Amino acid sequence: MSADIKFNMADFNRQLSAVKNLIGRNGASYVRTTARRLIRRFAWNAPIAKGGYAARGRLRAGFWPAAQLLGISNIYTSQANKDEGSGQDQTRGNSPRFTITNAVPYIGNLKGGLSWAENALNGVRAQMVKDLMKYAESSWKRNELIDDLSAE
Repeated sequence: MSADIKFNMADFNRQLSAVKNLIGRNGASYVRTTARRLIRRFAWNAPIAKGGYAARGRLRAGFWPAAQLLGISNIYTSQANKDEGSGQDQTRGNSPRFTITNAVPYIGNLKGGLSWAENALNGVRAQMVKDLMKYAESSWKRNELIDDLSAE
């Protein structure tokens, strides 16, 4: 029996694209930064089985392949990936994206459902807001300086 769970990331991806465009960052760079943030939050928030359980940390281990593609060396587990995850770096194009797959068989049977993943997405959205605020503040200061320098 296999479980196949997919998140509808259309809204998140739309928001990611809008933030990237507003702050004027290179698309590939911002998508990779956001993917790193997301993997770390997914791994941190992923539920861990009680001590002594053979699969303890396997859900987190499913993020190893994607994490390694992004140069992440810690996803809070000592478990090795058992071909239960993958990553696809497609950031070298006009529409950059990064695909994170975690196919641990029991992912659909977790006691709390997928709320841990939603919490991770919301945390990354909050970081995107901070990126926008930082950009807006620096942009405002830059414009204020230009106005000051060009005033008569």
